[in-house]
Amino acid sequence: MKLAAEWDIKEYACPAGGCLLTDPIFARKMKDLMDDNIDFTLNDVHFLKIGRHLRIAKKTKAVMGRNKKENEKLMSFVQDGDYVIEKNGIPGPITVVRGEVSEDIKQLAASITAAYGKGNNSDSIEVTMKKAPDESVEIIRVIPHTQKEVAKYLI
Repeated sequence: MKLAAEWDIKEYACPAGGCLLTDPIFARKMKDLMDDNIDFTLNDVHFLKIGRHLRIAKKTKAVMGRNKKENEKLMSFVQDGDYVIEKNGIPGPITVVRGEVSEDIKQLAASITAAYGKGNNSDSIEVTMKKAPDESVEIIRVIPHTQKEVAKYLI
């Protein structure tokens, strides 16, 4: 600010921090994104600001909302080819899966989604899975992962 005054610069960005790259959690998510996809988009970067991020396979990432507001925000960033997973008839997180998605990845992402929110202590839970943009619904019954199992995927 002193230098700006010396040079008579009146308008400049706020110097009081605010750069997300100084946040260790955001920086870790950004590094993961850059390691995985050199052609990432602004949508991908905005996606980093929301929810729990999980690297569930080398070319597949899942992002899970932690509350209703994050669930809504996540839905605003869904792109063609993304899968949206939520518990069938039970309140809880929404998970968006982006990248290469096999049947095994669908099962894993569904089990991780089932691990959070109500019903996570059940023997099995039904989840709905929709692939954007067609919104056709697939129902999968899964055994919820434990928090310990989920932790190994967290970014």
